Amino acid sequence: MGWDRLIGQDRVKRVLSSAVASKRVAHAWLFHGPPGSGKRAAALAFAQALQCKERFDGTVCNSCSACHKVPRMLHPDVHVLIPHANDAKPQDLGARVALLAESPYAVIDYSRRPDLNGSGGTGNKQVAYLLGQVQEELQAPMKYRPVEGSWRISIVTSVHSMRTAGANAFLKLLEEPGRDTVFILLAERLDQVLPTILSRCQQVRFSPLEVDEMANGLVQEGLAPADMAAVLARMADGSYEQARELALSTELRSSRDLVLDFLRQAFRASGDDVMSRVDELASHGRESVKFHLHVLLGLIRDLLLYAEVGSHAPIVNLDWQDVLSKFSRGLPHARLDVMAEAVEYAMYMVDRNVNQRIALAHLAIVLGRSMQGDTQVKPVPRLE
Repeated sequence: MGWDRLIGQDRVKRVLSSAVASKRVAHAWLFHGPPGSGKRAAALAFAQALQCKERFDGTVCNSCSACHKVPRMLHPDVHVLIPHANDAKPQDLGARVALLAESPYAVIDYSRRPDLNGSGGTGNKQVAYLLGQVQEELQAPMKYRPVEGSWRISIVTSVHSMRTAGANAFLKLLEEPGRDTVFILLAERLDQVLPTILSRCQQVRFSPLEVDEMANGLVQEGLAPADMAAVLARMADGSYEQARELALSTELRSSRDLVLDFLRQAFRASGDDVMSRVDELASHGRESVKFHLHVLLGLIRDLLLYAEVGSHAPIVNLDWQDVLSKFSRGLPHARLDVMAEAVEYAMYMVDRNVNQRIALAHLAIVLGRSMQGDTQVKPVPRLE
């Protein structure tokens, strides 16, 4: 527990441990960096180090009551806030926070996981910190002295989601913090945060995670064997959160087989076979189609790397070396740059609710002609 749950980010660990050990703990911190880089895991480890009753050097004992309660999301003086819609149920909010006890990298936000029992996807409801939530979940608990810990700690995820009224109320807390209070704010980019809030925070930058760090994390969690963990880590673009989601996905293996077959049928340009694959892909929901296209884009990017570097290319799909080799030898004139741009355009169109069957049918045509080396094909259709 504690710092052991934070993947990579050694510099961050040193900065935060040193702050605890030197007793120079700012009342407001802003952790900023790309999604899945460990901001939430670091916030919880930092909170545990602050509340630990046995050690005061920035490490944790993992045996005192605080060290048992903080990682299990049971400590009365450590609060985690999530932006949500007005009609969010308290039980659902509690269930989301409880997921952090299983892993601080769990997907708990409403924008990416609107339904905990569903298959994921993107929610359509407005998700934000409104004034009422700030008053009830942030102002009210932070005005009291700690119940049993040394500090009152609030971890505010997605702080950029604060609306103006809520941000103004929160700003008063930052300007006049109570004794023994610590605010840990999480955001992806500094420009997402109001300057008035930004100027009152100690900033800590998080970097994208290395492939080896993420792969080791997946193996240690028992989510994937070493060979598959390496593939998943490369697909995750520096986000351990994304790597975990891929490892837990029941869709990934079937998706890889489906997009590879889609690519083959597009090359053969047999009308019925191509449209059967188009219909199969289009029958999925929007987020699922985008996921399949993301997998397809990863395959095409691997082909680009393989064409330039050969067998030593830093590809994502390590277990598809033979597929990439055969493609490169068999289709030396394929316009891979056009293929990649066509997939990105299809993702753009699907994201804007364009008819999925039409978008995928156009993509199949462009991919097929590009693999044949057609120099006239364009990734984006022209409007005459």
